[in-house]
Amino acid sequence: MSPHTGKFLVREVKENPILTVNLKKKHLNLLQNVSVQTIQHRLQKGLKLPTRHAAKKPFLTEAMKK
Repeated sequence: MSPHTGKFLVREVKENPILTVNLKKKHLNLLQNVSVQTIQHRLQKGLKLPTRHAAKKPFLTEAMKK
């Protein structure tokens, strides 16, 4: 991955941190030879950006809704 691509990733992820897979689909011409795992590793280790995980929330039952 080139330095230009790294700067591009930082800019895009700082705008929207929940983008890794969609980023590859959106910019296919730039990231066609780069795997999703490589993008994630580069952001986490090389660029020191934190990881994000969606919170697991239970489904609401009828009793909980009342």
